[in-house]
Amino acid sequence: MIKNKTFLGWSELIVGILLIILSMYTFSTPSTTLTGVMVAYGILAIIMGIADIVFYVKLEKRTGFGPVVALLGGILSIIMGILILCNIAAGTLLLVVLFPIWFIAHCVAHLAHLPFIQLTAGK
Repeated sequence: MIKNKTFLGWSELIVGILLIILSMYTFSTPSTTLTGVMVAYGILAIIMGIADIVFYVKLEKRTGFGPVVALLGGILSIIMGILILCNIAAGTLLLVVLFPIWFIAHCVAHLAHLPFIQLTAGK
């Protein structure tokens, strides 16, 4: 049970005000915001790639084999993240064209991991 319900009201007000300020900043400087988004996407791509490779290595240690899709996806994610961070202008094109395809492929690859996770963790 929440003891201090007024805290929730104040925190929602503060978050709302911060989001309004962020949206006004985004409208006033869209190119800077897009650059920031591209840097965030590049960093996230590298983190996701490292996580996929770690998943592959841990599962291979445990079972003797690992999903090659995770290894390949991890390597491609790291390469994509480095390319985005090195060339932000090309990243904007990637944002529109390749990111939706990349995210769909990444999600399908994670769905392919489910049998391996059930094998090691159980149902």
